[in-house]
Amino acid sequence: MDRCISQLATDGNNRSRQITDELASSSPNTASRSVCSPQSIDNQLSTNPASQNNLPVCIASPHVTASPATEVSFPTGQNEGGGLVLEGGSSLSAHSTLAIDFLDRVAGADRRKGYEFETRELLDSLRQIVHVTKAQSLHAGGLFSFARPSAPLRPKPATMPPIKVAAAAIRSAEDRRLITWLFLSVLLGSKSLSDICLKVYFSEDFSDAEYIILNIALYCFFRDDTPEEPEAPENYREEYKLSCQQNLETALSGLSLHIIPSHDMTLALLSGAIYAIELSQPSMAWTLVLAAYQGAHFLGYHTRKPGSSAWCDTSSNSGLLFWAIYFLEKTLCLRLGRCSTIPDFEITVPFPGGSPAMDYCRNMVKLATLAGKIYEKLYSAQALISLNKDGAFRVMTLSQELDAIHEQSQNAIVSCQ
Repeated sequence: MDRCISQLATDGNNRSRQITDELASSSPNTASRSVCSPQSIDNQLSTNPASQNNLPVCIASPHVTASPATEVSFPTGQNEGGGLVLEGGSSLSAHSTLAIDFLDRVAGADRRKGYEFETRELLDSLRQIVHVTKAQSLHAGGLFSFARPSAPLRPKPATMPPIKVAAAAIRSAEDRRLITWLFLSVLLGSKSLSDICLKVYFSEDFSDAEYIILNIALYCFFRDDTPEEPEAPENYREEYKLSCQQNLETALSGLSLHIIPSHDMTLALLSGAIYAIELSQPSMAWTLVLAAYQGAHFLGYHTRKPGSSAWCDTSSNSGLLFWAIYFLEKTLCLRLGRCSTIPDFEITVPFPGGSPAMDYCRNMVKLATLAGKIYEKLYSAQALISLNKDGAFRVMTLSQELDAIHEQSQNAIVSCQ
């Protein structure tokens, strides 16, 4: 490595330009980005001061390619749950990857010119260090090295409803197409609630998220007066509903501050937020939905996937999960008098659509966006300063948007019938 860097330094400014040109021509993806060295920038400024306004753009991530007709992608890795972890172009890991790839290409260019440097093994080691560091950052142990390991949640036989009762409740909810069953079936994707039920009851490797999802589902099924199992004791619904409620609240209260993001955990946190709203605990719902949003953002659910369709439908469970979080967060903002933590300019995932039901969901997303605007334009600190000046105009504009969303929602409901 020392010899490689020394060679770069002694080659001077012409050498830097030559290597940069060779790198740009050797990779098809580099046509849409510029890789700059400090030497080349200094030379350009010294030889032509007027060129300061035309400097090449230096992009931190080697994976970022942008053109008017293409999507921008960011470096990703896989978390423990198998989901993609999104990292922006300004992240430290993106800078590390850029530096390693740059040295790799420089060494390759030198080898083609007859220079022999033993850098391959070193570069592979550097890549491995970056990979291991990123993997460690996903575990709480990487943050709290002296923390005692906590035992994972395991239901005792007496704390869960009998398996026959749970299976009957799930089967009845599926037959009756209960809203909770539909909600979870769409957002779970390839999994099914029955699969999670069998895993929790008969396996030792289920996750906390699966435990939460099953208990909140059974709680809702028992609450919605599922038909009684013939062999079950009298008034079993209240007993089993209370049992699932206790399991759910125990699991939610025992979650770590550092949660490893996964699709199941994000869905579990969202379900917990909906449960908290049902209990009239908006502050708890706010805490849970913020954690759900952080997980969804970490997994890149707010971004458009390459090759995705124009609308987000039931085939995109990650996109619909994000929009469900978005709706809950924006509406809670107005209820609690807080500004939203979800910036609209970061969202590129398509809106729900493609069917009458998804069209209605799209209108609910628009309603959530409007709720965020209402707080921003009428209740935020900046808005209150100038409210007397143009407050009436703001109210009228927002009211017109609300009327338009209401009309579109009514049309979508008629189409669903």
